[in-house]
Amino acid sequence: MNKEILEQVNNFYKQTSSLTYKTIEQSNADFKIEIDRISKIFTIDDLEAMFLLSIITNNASYKNCQIEDIADNLDVSKFEVLKNYDKLIALQNRNLIEIYEPDDNNEYNHRYSHKFKFPISVLNKVFKISNEVELKIFSTDI
Repeated sequence: MNKEILEQVNNFYKQTSSLTYKTIEQSNADFKIEIDRISKIFTIDDLEAMFLLSIITNNASYKNCQIEDIADNLDVSKFEVLKNYDKLIALQNRNLIEIYEPDDNNEYNHRYSHKFKFPISVLNKVFKISNEVELKIFSTDI
């Protein structure tokens, strides 16, 4: 992915959007205590911890988390999340999250048919916490 293109798209999106978005740095400052704690527990950097926290909270609420959900949770643009997609891949490489394609069963339900027509396939990817993270969250020795 070309980060420069995404940066320009993100700037355009922020200027034309009716919603105002924060930057990743502002979200990081807002959730500094939580991010530091998660960062220390899983030995990951702050941005990875912020994404992991967002995925955990989305999985707890919806059991389904996509780029849009992460962005909404952090109140940032989805293009900023896309710009930092490598951090999500790093979380997957450390077996902290799983990234997979959504089930095709929903495409027959017209209510969800729009989810399969995104121009960028990455927006369709689903993010889920791994069993390792679930065990750490629900173990009693923390």
